[in-house]
Amino acid sequence: MMDDDEPPKTAEYQRGDVDVLSRAPLIGTLELIGDDDQPIELELDRGSAEALMAVLTIFLLKGEGEDAPNATTPNEQ
Repeated sequence: MMDDDEPPKTAEYQRGDVDVLSRAPLIGTLELIGDDDQPIELELDRGSAEALMAVLTIFLLKGEGEDAPNATTPNEQ
């Protein structure tokens, strides 16, 4: 839990892959880089990965102009 006096910590995705630690149950980590340039490991299981995909899809669907959603399939590109 964060202290109310501390500003929220931010992190950036650096295009790394998910490190799969276990396949059954599905568990992995995704490395992010914090605003202090220190690595942060985001722990994922199947449920959290599916929830993250859902909110990222909703985010992408909100794009407009050049950031509008692309309705093509990978085979059409």
